[in-house]
Amino acid sequence: AAGQTVPYGKADVSIDAVPTALEIDRALGRLEALARENGNAIGTASALPISIERISQWAKTLQNRGLALVPLTTAMLKSKSGQVDPPGRSHKNPSTRPYGALIE
Repeated sequence: AAGQTVPYGKADVSIDAVPTALEIDRALGRLEALARENGNAIGTASALPISIERISQWAKTLQNRGLALVPLTTAMLKSKSGQVDPPGRSHKNPSTRPYGALIE
């Protein structure tokens, strides 16, 4: 897909490779740091109850920290500026653009 014009996404962080609350929180921190550094980040997780609980708690705090949880397709089709715009939102000023933290 990378050599073609087909949109694709690649995981930056495996969120629950070690399925404990502490390690999931650390992985979410790495995901957040990558999103701030690169404009977006993609994380993958399984449907373990602990994963769902930790991601849910984390997601509730994102807006207060200037982050947005957006669909994976947003990263695959990111704007020409290389930044992620949450669906329905456009940010002309890059300094006010929210970062995208993405979970598959």
